[in-house]
Parts: sequence; structure tokens; C-alpha cells
Amino acid sequence: MRKLIRYDGRNIWFGFGRSLIAFATLSELLFTPLAALFHPVAFVYGPICRPGMEFLSMYCLGGNTGLTVKNGIIIVILLTVVIGWRPRWTAIPHLYATSSVTTAMTLPDGGDNIALIVLVLLTPIALIDSRRWVWAGPNARMRIESRGIGFVSIWAIRLQMFYVYSDSAIAKMGVGDWANGSAFYYFVRDKMFGSAGFGKSFWYFISDNTFGVLAVTWGSIILELAIALFTVLSARYRIAALTLAVFLHAAIWLAMGLFSFSLVMIGVSVIVANPDRVSLRKGPVGNRVRKKGVIRAEELEMVGEA
Repeated sequence: MRKLIRYDGRNIWFGFGRSLIAFATLSELLFTPLAALFHPVAFVYGPICRPGMEFLSMYCLGGNTGLTVKNGIIIVILLTVVIGWRPRWTAIPHLYATSSVTTAMTLPDGGDNIALIVLVLLTPIALIDSRRWVWAGPNARMRIESRGIGFVSIWAIRLQMFYVYSDSAIAKMGVGDWANGSAFYYFVRDKMFGSAGFGKSFWYFISDNTFGVLAVTWGSIILELAIALFTVLSARYRIAALTLAVFLHAAIWLAMGLFSFSLVMIGVSVIVANPDRVSLRKGPVGNRVRKKGVIRAEELEMVGEA
């Protein structure tokens, strides 16, 4: 009860994590041509538009036409989210832009799906955030019902990420190459997802070493289990989970080039690490509301303790 009463996630953690998720989707649209986003399937070019579900994606509205214009609108929406303007006003557009990309893209990756799932849970938090910019602190305390909505939403995200990381780690244990520690060797040499570019020789060197292969393969499983556990513990442990997630996904990006996926996972980890506390913005209005808010919060805490 006390954690719910004290909850207020309108801080830099929420803003930065949300912007990272939006930028990950934006990067796919900016650096990937439409022909690649909507790679032909059965010799048919265009977005995947399921009958009766066209409304899930802007790309499918009005038929398979005007894709460049629709793409431009989605880019503008994502840019607005990235700069942190009006989270309440951009909450639904951000969710819809992400749904448009994820549901219509021919070959979405795991990051696209996770971004969409997390945004479904994050949207209620954005809708109760009336700030003009996510980078500025609020000047008034949350109403108790808004705290309840935010508290339930953020813990739903944390439990979701606990499942994602723990399921990934446990599933790997049942795969022969992961169990015997050789998975990394084959991953870096995969023709589609393997290492390439300036880091290729480094990762090949690591994978040619028995200790290196075992350390990376089993180390990944251990990291995922640790991240999963720390995600549902106190703020101190959630920051540790963020640190491990940044290390893990930066390594995945450098080894396999999965930039948008890694950025989504880091962005979600930032949101998960939110301490659920905020300092009110200084100023005449903020000071006046702060004094009233403290009294109200103390009264609520007394009720909670009772």
C-alpha cells in the first residue's frame, strides 16, 4: 500500500526509456527502404494487411497505396515522441505508429513485438502524464487514482520483462548447442545474423577460443536470469538489471548488428529501472502544490499504515 501511495513515475527514467523505444522504431523507418520493410511474400509486394484487421496499421488504411505518405506521418509521430513533447497527447499516436510498423512489416524482429507489448502497458502511464515535456519535472503531485493506474502499469511491464528474460534463459537450456556451450560459435558464423563489419575478426577470435565460447554462451544465460530476477526486486536491484541489460544488448548489437532490437530492450530496461519517485519542479506554483501534496501524502500513508 505504501509503495502505491508514494508512486510517481513522471521522471527522466520514463521519458528517456520511452524515447529510446520510439527511436528504435524510427531508426528502422529512416534507414530501411520501404521495399525492404515490405519484402515481397509469394511475389506480392506491400504491407501485411489481414482481412478485418486493417485498422491495426496505418499502412493498411485505404488499401496498399500512399505508402510513402503514410510512412512520413509515422516518422513525424515517432520524432515527436523522441523529443519528449506532450506524453499524454502522443501516447495513443505512439502506440498506433508502433502497431502500424509491427503488424504490417513483412519480417518484424523480436524487438518490434516487445516494443508493441510494452507500449500497450506503458500507454496508461503516458495518458496520466500532463507535462509539456518529459524532461521537466511535474509541478503537482499525482491524484491517488492516477498513482494506482501508474503503479499497476509499471509492475505489469516489470512482470512482462521478468517473463521475457527468464523464458529466454530457460528455453536456451533445452537446446543442445546452448547446453553444451557452443551456441556462440555458430551464431557469429551464421550467414544471415552472424557477425559482420569491423567487429567480425574480434568475435571470430573470441569464438575460436574454447573458454571464450563457453563464457559468452553460458554467460548470456546467467545474465538473462540475473536481469529477470533483479527486474522484480527493489530500485537498487532494478538499476543493476539495467546495467546488465545495457552490457548484454550492447554486446548483441556489436556482435550481430541488431541495433533496433538492442535499443528497444535497453529502453524498456530504463523504464523498468524507474525508482517510482519524482521531485516536484521548483517555483511558486510547484512550492504551493508541494506543501499541499505532502500533507495529503502523509495522510494517505497514515491510512495505509492503519
